[in-house]
Amino acid sequence: MKDIMDRLKKEESFLWLQPEGEKETPFSLEDIEEAKKFMEDFAPLLMEVFEETREGGGRIGSELKELPKMKKVLGIEGGRLFGKLDNSLPVAGSIKARGGFFEVLNHAKRLAEEQGFYQGQPLNILKHRDFYAQQEIEVASTGNLGLSIGLISAYLGFKVSVHMSADAKEWKKALLREKGATVYEYPGDYSAAVLEARAASEIKKSYFVDDEKSPYLFMGYALAANELRDQLEKEGLLDEKINVYIPCGVGGAPGGIAYGLSFIIPQAKVYFAEPLKAPAVLLGMMTGKHDEIAVRDIGLSGKTQADGLAVGRASSLVGPLMVGRIQGIYTLGDDEMLAYLKKLYETEGLKVEPSACAGFKGPYFTNEEAVHVVWLTGGRLVPPEVFEDYLRS
Repeated sequence: MKDIMDRLKKEESFLWLQPEGEKETPFSLEDIEEAKKFMEDFAPLLMEVFEETREGGGRIGSELKELPKMKKVLGIEGGRLFGKLDNSLPVAGSIKARGGFFEVLNHAKRLAEEQGFYQGQPLNILKHRDFYAQQEIEVASTGNLGLSIGLISAYLGFKVSVHMSADAKEWKKALLREKGATVYEYPGDYSAAVLEARAASEIKKSYFVDDEKSPYLFMGYALAANELRDQLEKEGLLDEKINVYIPCGVGGAPGGIAYGLSFIIPQAKVYFAEPLKAPAVLLGMMTGKHDEIAVRDIGLSGKTQADGLAVGRASSLVGPLMVGRIQGIYTLGDDEMLAYLKKLYETEGLKVEPSACAGFKGPYFTNEEAVHVVWLTGGRLVPPEVFEDYLRS
């Protein structure tokens, strides 16, 4: 372990392969199926609130797109390369829509049941925005989770407060304010914003969406495994060797997906990708300390252009659940993510954020003939001028 710790401190790019370990299983396949049914029930509400979800029948889902030109540019000789286009997810334009929408809709349903106006009809919720306007939701975010929670909450009528770290992009803060959310900014990192948000929620007795511990966010992300299975089956690839590469910040979204895949596509090998300066989940899993150790404890800043991955401490929920479920974690630099961003746009015409490109280094490390699935986690809402800056970087 000393050698690996030295490489982390020196900010080297490398792949850590997880040793064998015993799985914890607090959620079952039945839980995932129940969550799927919940989102199907709420599809009519989403179609009513968000016009752009109508074409997909109210489903929060994304395309699985083959990327042959990008494969050639990357020099991947064997297998096939696909992008899971969560950068184009409806409404929020990022992977965080999966967990964020699931959590807020569950909270809205619980409140409606308590008040007696739910009665098995999700659309009834929209008739009671005046009631929801008296309820507040709070969340800490580096950007995309805040957008997801902020957008769905505001449309349902909730008061929304988003607590953001210094690493969050200005355009994301501006968009949240435009949609009616209150944005609080803090000079520290993501963990500091979480502490501030949690304290504010306790004082105000508001509902706190906890990216570090929420089982609702986690299960919302886990649903993506069903979607990927159906898409691979349609392509005739479900029996092939499958490698999945997912950018990782605090761990909630990639952890939920990996958990779901362990049931739905058990042969899939899952790899997380983290920035050189913020390998929070790698550090936590490698040491076995999970959320009890931060990247600053080993001299790393936690700062990165990939704002969605600018996290210094791993989720207390996710780390232990990834034991025995992911193949490994690798690190890479901001310059590499920006280079992948440019290549992806030039070859396939796809617009994403820097953090969304972290998965493209995965096939280089695995060096296998496989179906390589790179999870493109966000980018649709990036303003044109900001994307142009990325291309010029």
